[in-house]
Amino acid sequence: EGLLEAESSPRRARPLSTHFLFGCCSLGVLTNAARCPFSTHARFFGFGPMKRRHVGARARESRIHPKPRKCSRATSSSAPSSSPSSIDRSPGDAALIILFGLPASGKNHVGMILEKRFGFVFHDGDDDLPEDMRRTIEKKEVATQAMRDAHIENIIKSINELRREGRNRRVAVAAALFKEDNRAKLKAKFPSMKLMWVRAADATLHSRLKSRQNHLACSNYAAKIFEHFEIPKSVDAEILNSLDNNDDHVINQLHKHV
Repeated sequence: EGLLEAESSPRRARPLSTHFLFGCCSLGVLTNAARCPFSTHARFFGFGPMKRRHVGARARESRIHPKPRKCSRATSSSAPSSSPSSIDRSPGDAALIILFGLPASGKNHVGMILEKRFGFVFHDGDDDLPEDMRRTIEKKEVATQAMRDAHIENIIKSINELRREGRNRRVAVAAALFKEDNRAKLKAKFPSMKLMWVRAADATLHSRLKSRQNHLACSNYAAKIFEHFEIPKSVDAEILNSLDNNDDHVINQLHKHV
Protein backbone atom coordinates (compact mmCIF):
# COMPACT_ATOMS: atom_id res chain seq x y z
CA GLU A 1 0.00 0.00 0.00
CA GLY A 2 2.82 2.38 0.70
CA LEU A 3 4.30 1.78 -2.75
CA LEU A 4 0.96 2.33 -4.42
CA GLU A 5 0.46 5.43 -2.33
CA ALA A 6 3.89 6.73 -3.29
CA GLU A 7 3.20 6.13 -6.99
CA SER A 8 -0.19 7.82 -6.86
CA SER A 9 0.93 10.69 -4.61
CA PRO A 10 4.51 11.84 -5.27
CA ARG A 11 4.26 14.65 -2.69
CA ARG A 12 3.69 12.16 0.18
CA ALA A 13 6.58 9.91 -0.92
CA ARG A 14 9.10 12.65 -0.08
CA PRO A 15 8.70 12.44 3.71
CA LEU A 16 8.95 8.65 3.46
CA SER A 17 12.22 8.78 1.56
CA THR A 18 13.54 11.35 4.09
CA HIS A 19 12.90 8.99 6.98
CA PHE A 20 14.49 6.19 5.05
CA LEU A 21 17.61 8.26 4.29
CA PHE A 22 17.86 9.45 7.90
CA GLY A 23 17.71 5.86 9.07
CA CYS A 24 20.44 4.89 6.65
CA CYS A 25 22.58 7.78 7.80
CA SER A 26 22.05 6.83 11.42
CA LEU A 27 22.99 3.25 10.64
CA GLY A 28 26.10 4.51 8.89
CA VAL A 29 27.02 6.65 11.88
CA LEU A 30 26.66 3.71 14.21
CA THR A 31 28.67 1.49 11.90
CA ASN A 32 31.44 4.04 11.58
CA ALA A 33 31.45 4.63 15.32
CA ALA A 34 31.83 0.91 15.90
CA ARG A 35 34.60 0.64 13.35
CA CYS A 36 36.43 3.76 14.45
CA PRO A 37 35.70 4.51 18.12
CA PHE A 38 37.70 7.74 18.00
CA SER A 39 35.85 9.17 14.98
CA THR A 40 34.00 12.47 14.91
CA HIS A 41 30.68 10.65 15.05
CA ALA A 42 31.63 8.97 18.30
CA ARG A 43 32.59 12.30 19.82
CA PHE A 44 29.34 13.83 18.70
CA PHE A 45 27.10 11.09 20.04
CA GLY A 46 29.17 10.49 23.21
CA PHE A 47 29.39 6.72 22.95
CA GLY A 48 31.38 4.49 25.32
CA PRO A 49 34.60 4.40 23.23
CA MET A 50 35.17 8.04 24.25
CA LYS A 51 35.84 6.82 27.78
CA ARG A 52 38.29 4.24 26.46
CA ARG A 53 40.08 7.05 24.65
CA HIS A 54 40.53 8.99 27.87
CA VAL A 55 41.69 5.88 29.71
CA GLY A 56 44.19 5.15 26.97
CA ALA A 57 45.39 8.75 27.01
CA ARG A 58 45.89 8.66 30.78
CA ALA A 59 47.80 5.40 30.45
CA ARG A 60 50.09 6.92 27.86
CA GLU A 61 50.58 10.02 30.00
CA SER A 62 51.39 7.86 33.03
CA ARG A 63 54.06 6.07 31.03
CA ILE A 64 55.54 9.36 29.87
CA HIS A 65 55.19 11.14 33.23
CA PRO A 66 55.05 8.38 35.87
CA LYS A 67 53.95 9.30 39.36
CA PRO A 68 56.61 8.99 42.04
CA ARG A 69 56.25 5.91 44.22
CA LYS A 70 55.69 6.31 47.91
CA CYS A 71 58.65 5.19 49.95
CA SER A 72 57.69 2.58 52.48
CA ARG A 73 58.87 3.21 56.01
CA ALA A 74 61.67 0.96 57.18
CA THR A 75 60.52 -1.50 59.77
CA SER A 76 62.53 -2.56 62.75
CA SER A 77 63.32 -5.88 61.08
CA SER A 78 64.62 -4.29 57.86
CA ALA A 79 66.57 -1.49 59.55
CA PRO A 80 70.31 -2.09 59.87
CA SER A 81 71.42 -3.26 63.25
CA SER A 82 73.21 -0.74 65.42
CA SER A 83 74.42 -3.22 68.02
CA PRO A 84 78.02 -2.81 69.18
CA SER A 85 79.01 -6.13 67.62
CA SER A 86 77.88 -5.10 64.12
CA ILE A 87 79.68 -1.75 64.41
CA ASP A 88 82.90 -2.92 66.02
CA ARG A 89 83.54 -5.87 63.74
CA SER A 90 84.50 -3.73 60.70
CA PRO A 91 86.97 -2.81 61.96
CA GLY A 92 86.29 -4.34 65.32
CA ASP A 93 87.72 -4.37 68.80
CA ALA A 94 86.48 -7.97 68.99
CA ALA A 95 88.91 -8.72 66.15
CA LEU A 96 91.79 -7.49 68.32
CA ILE A 97 93.74 -9.77 70.64
CA ILE A 98 96.39 -8.55 73.06
CA LEU A 99 98.86 -11.22 74.20
CA PHE A 100 100.81 -10.38 77.35
CA GLY A 101 102.93 -12.20 79.88
CA LEU A 102 106.43 -12.74 81.22
CA PRO A 103 109.46 -12.94 78.93
CA ALA A 104 109.89 -16.40 77.36
CA SER A 105 106.24 -17.32 77.96
CA GLY A 106 105.80 -17.65 74.19
CA LYS A 107 103.69 -14.58 73.35
CA ASN A 108 105.19 -14.20 69.88
CA HIS A 109 104.81 -17.91 69.23
CA VAL A 110 101.10 -17.74 70.04
CA GLY A 111 100.77 -14.63 67.89
CA MET A 112 102.32 -16.40 64.91
CA ILE A 113 99.88 -19.28 65.37
CA LEU A 114 97.03 -16.78 65.29
CA GLU A 115 98.43 -15.42 62.04
CA LYS A 116 98.99 -18.75 60.32
CA ARG A 117 95.97 -20.69 61.53
CA PHE A 118 93.33 -18.06 62.35
CA GLY A 119 93.91 -15.30 59.79
CA PHE A 120 95.19 -12.62 62.16
CA VAL A 121 97.87 -10.07 61.38
CA PHE A 122 100.51 -10.42 64.07
CA HIS A 123 102.42 -7.41 65.41
CA ASP A 124 105.33 -7.62 67.84
CA GLY A 125 104.98 -4.92 70.50
CA ASP A 126 108.76 -4.77 70.92
CA ASP A 127 108.86 -2.90 67.60
CA ASP A 128 107.05 -0.03 69.34
CA LEU A 129 109.53 0.38 72.19
CA PRO A 130 110.54 4.02 72.65
CA GLU A 131 114.22 4.66 72.10
CA ASP A 132 114.89 5.60 75.72
CA MET A 133 113.15 2.44 76.92
CA ARG A 134 115.14 0.31 74.47
CA ARG A 135 118.42 1.81 75.69
CA THR A 136 117.35 1.21 79.30
CA ILE A 137 116.67 -2.46 78.61
CA GLU A 138 120.00 -2.82 76.80
CA LYS A 139 121.70 -1.48 79.92
CA LYS A 140 119.83 -4.13 81.95
CA GLU A 141 117.95 -1.47 83.87
CA VAL A 142 114.28 -1.34 84.83
CA ALA A 143 112.06 0.89 82.69
CA THR A 144 110.15 3.73 84.31
CA GLN A 145 106.38 4.09 84.23
CA ALA A 146 106.69 7.07 81.87
CA MET A 147 108.54 4.82 79.42
CA ARG A 148 105.83 2.18 79.70
CA ASP A 149 103.12 4.77 79.08
CA ALA A 150 104.92 5.95 75.95
CA HIS A 151 105.19 2.34 74.84
CA ILE A 152 101.42 1.92 75.19
CA GLU A 153 100.81 5.02 73.08
CA ASN A 154 103.03 3.60 70.34
CA ILE A 155 101.16 0.29 70.45
CA ILE A 156 97.83 2.10 70.10
CA LYS A 157 99.13 3.96 67.04
CA SER A 158 100.33 0.72 65.46
CA ILE A 159 96.98 -0.97 66.05
CA ASN A 160 95.09 1.92 64.47
CA GLU A 161 97.41 1.90 61.45
CA LEU A 162 96.99 -1.84 60.95
CA ARG A 163 93.22 -1.58 61.19
CA ARG A 164 93.07 1.31 58.72
CA GLU A 165 94.85 -0.82 56.13
CA GLY A 166 91.94 -3.27 56.07
CA ARG A 167 88.44 -2.85 57.53
CA ASN A 168 88.02 -6.56 58.24
CA ARG A 169 91.58 -7.09 59.39
CA ARG A 170 92.05 -9.13 62.56
CA VAL A 171 95.05 -8.03 64.60
CA ALA A 172 97.02 -9.78 67.33
CA VAL A 173 99.63 -7.87 69.33
CA ALA A 174 102.19 -9.31 71.74
CA ALA A 175 103.68 -7.19 74.53
CA ALA A 176 104.87 -7.87 78.07
CA LEU A 177 102.55 -5.27 79.69
CA PHE A 178 103.96 -5.68 83.19
CA LYS A 179 101.65 -3.12 84.77
CA GLU A 180 97.91 -3.41 85.29
CA ASP A 181 97.41 0.28 84.53
CA ASN A 182 98.80 -0.18 81.03
CA ARG A 183 96.50 -3.13 80.35
CA ALA A 184 93.56 -1.10 81.61
CA LYS A 185 94.53 1.74 79.29
CA LEU A 186 94.43 -0.55 76.26
CA LYS A 187 91.11 -1.99 77.42
CA ALA A 188 89.68 1.50 77.75
CA LYS A 189 90.86 2.37 74.23
CA PHE A 190 89.56 -0.87 72.69
CA PRO A 191 86.70 -2.00 74.98
CA SER A 192 85.83 -5.19 73.08
CA MET A 193 89.38 -6.47 72.63
CA LYS A 194 90.38 -9.82 74.08
CA LEU A 195 93.15 -9.75 76.66
CA MET A 196 94.96 -13.11 76.75
CA TRP A 197 97.51 -13.98 79.39
CA VAL A 198 100.15 -16.31 77.95
CA ARG A 199 101.71 -18.44 80.68
CA ALA A 200 104.32 -21.16 81.02
CA ALA A 201 105.74 -23.24 83.83
CA ASP A 202 108.70 -21.77 85.71
CA ALA A 203 111.04 -24.53 84.55
CA THR A 204 110.02 -23.89 80.94
CA LEU A 205 110.59 -20.14 81.34
CA HIS A 206 114.10 -20.58 82.68
CA SER A 207 114.98 -23.14 80.02
CA ARG A 208 113.85 -20.84 77.22
CA LEU A 209 115.67 -17.82 78.68
CA LYS A 210 118.94 -19.71 78.86
CA SER A 211 118.67 -20.73 75.23
CA ARG A 212 118.05 -17.16 74.04
CA GLN A 213 120.68 -15.42 71.96
CA ASN A 214 120.81 -11.74 70.91
CA HIS A 215 117.60 -10.93 72.73
CA LEU A 216 116.85 -7.80 74.75
CA ALA A 217 115.45 -9.78 77.65
CA CYS A 218 118.25 -12.25 78.41
CA SER A 219 118.07 -14.67 81.31
CA ASN A 220 119.80 -12.39 83.83
CA TYR A 221 117.71 -9.36 82.95
CA ALA A 222 114.46 -11.36 82.90
CA ALA A 223 115.13 -12.67 86.39
CA LYS A 224 115.67 -9.07 87.51
CA ILE A 225 112.39 -7.75 86.18
CA PHE A 226 110.14 -10.72 87.00
CA GLU A 227 109.31 -9.20 90.38
CA HIS A 228 107.87 -6.09 88.69
CA PHE A 229 105.20 -8.10 86.89
CA GLU A 230 101.72 -7.43 88.31
CA ILE A 231 99.27 -10.33 88.38
CA PRO A 232 96.22 -9.31 86.28
CA LYS A 233 92.93 -8.79 88.06
CA SER A 234 90.89 -10.10 85.14
CA VAL A 235 91.60 -11.49 81.69
CA ASP A 236 89.52 -12.82 78.81
CA ALA A 237 91.57 -16.00 78.48
CA GLU A 238 94.66 -17.77 79.75
CA ILE A 239 96.80 -19.65 77.25
CA LEU A 240 99.14 -22.25 78.72
CA ASN A 241 102.23 -22.58 76.54
CA SER A 242 104.53 -24.92 78.42
CA LEU A 243 104.93 -27.59 75.75
CA ASP A 244 107.59 -26.84 73.16
CA ASN A 245 107.18 -28.18 69.62
CA ASN A 246 103.48 -28.84 70.22
CA ASP A 247 101.35 -26.25 68.46
CA ASP A 248 98.23 -28.38 68.66
CA HIS A 249 98.09 -27.81 72.41
CA VAL A 250 97.96 -24.03 71.85
CA ILE A 251 95.60 -24.29 68.86
CA ASN A 252 93.05 -26.26 70.84
CA GLN A 253 93.03 -23.56 73.52
CA LEU A 254 92.69 -20.74 70.98
CA HIS A 255 89.72 -22.45 69.34
CA LYS A 256 87.77 -21.84 72.54
CA HIS A 257 88.34 -18.08 72.46
CA VAL A 258 88.78 -17.06 68.81
